[in-house]
Amino acid sequence: FDNLRYVISRYRDNELEKTFDPISERSFSDEIADENLSEYYWSIQTVNGEAATDGMLLGHTVILGYLNPPYFENFDENTKWRYWTYKLNSGGGLWNFSEEYGAITLWGSWEPSDVWTMTPPLALENGKYYQVEFIYGGSDYIPTMLQAAMGEGNDPDSFDVLMDDTHIEGAHMRRFDGTYKATSDVMHRLGFHSLDPAENFIVVVDSVRISAAIDAKAPARPTRLNVTPADKGELKATLSFTLPTECADGSVLGS
Repeated sequence: FDNLRYVISRYRDNELEKTFDPISERSFSDEIADENLSEYYWSIQTVNGEAATDGMLLGHTVILGYLNPPYFENFDENTKWRYWTYKLNSGGGLWNFSEEYGAITLWGSWEPSDVWTMTPPLALENGKYYQVEFIYGGSDYIPTMLQAAMGEGNDPDSFDVLMDDTHIEGAHMRRFDGTYKATSDVMHRLGFHSLDPAENFIVVVDSVRISAAIDAKAPARPTRLNVTPADKGELKATLSFTLPTECADGSVLGS
């Protein structure tokens, strides 16, 4: 086998990006220079002199790189769903893409559900704060439960909880609005945890938004925004809101 050589090619988002010089070793390390989020796979073809194998061995697909906030996902394109990942702890049910609803779990079983879905990796700045928003809903028939957490790495069970186990009754959509503090410069993900009782369930998450980095002493956002349209057909609206009293880190504004 000393004459055998191996030709390795890298594919990015289903297009050939690079073919490397033939090697004789049976291991190979490929360092990706571009940090933008992409889907990769590799192929290997065996060459013996002028003869080459008919066909190539294809490796499984991996996601490398990251996204920079601000980040928004309204699930309008199925192609972006491939960058989301999931972790099934037990039970059944998987998160799926729905152009009509968003990220959705649909399941009917005597087993309860215990499954996560997570955003693509996000490059956050150590010590910065991030506004996290999403809408969520369930079913008119059986109450369900959802948890949201954010953290470093790929294991959502170790993430910091943003929204604790929340019972959802009814299909109408609710809104979550919270703040997350990054404690390192490594990649972070936002995870959604479907924790549902046995039998049928539906959990929907949509309009996921993560803001750009916010300084610790930046003012928190205004609250209680009300919009009142003018009467008698006038093309005018009046806005009222409550000014913030705290900074992003929870300290008193102006202190």
